[in-house]
Amino acid sequence: MYLDAVLAFVVAMAVAAALTPVAARFARRLGALAMPSERGLATRSTPLLGGLAILVGVLVAAAIWMPATIKLPRTVGTRGSGGTVDTWGLMAGAVLIALVGAIDDARDLPPLGKLIGQIAAGVIAVDAGASGILAPMIKAANAMTQAIAMIETRAALDALDRRVTSSFARPHQCTMGRPATGERK
Repeated sequence: MYLDAVLAFVVAMAVAAALTPVAARFARRLGALAMPSERGLATRSTPLLGGLAILVGVLVAAAIWMPATIKLPRTVGTRGSGGTVDTWGLMAGAVLIALVGAIDDARDLPPLGKLIGQIAAGVIAVDAGASGILAPMIKAANAMTQAIAMIETRAALDALDRRVTSSFARPHQCTMGRPATGERK
């Protein structure tokens, strides 16, 4: 099993490496180039679309080694099976998001166009069973977000409490940013 994963990685990497120069030539023909800017690291124009070479490498390796479906184990706290993932459905979502990215590189999609493509790719992946894979991570991210929100709310309330308490405890010193009478700023 581990050998298959290593071989799949090596094949995907080799295909991507072989196709990267082809993708670079294609990008130059299309004018899909990243130009030097103050925020970038490039000192000359750099071809985009390398993600397409990576995508083809992944698809080749997937065609050789990836099963059509994956049965997920039941997660703690749930009933029934963990579900089934249609791996080619996941690949369809990956292809769509890679194409949206390539089109954006070549033609600068408007934000709404990118968002529609991202939502469509997400819907395809979730429909293929990605939610079964992602459910534990989503639950953990949700719990972490709630914890951070509670911590930040507590910190904000604490800061507000200190400000309000200090104003009421010493009303003669509450100057709303101005020096109190007789004091110099």
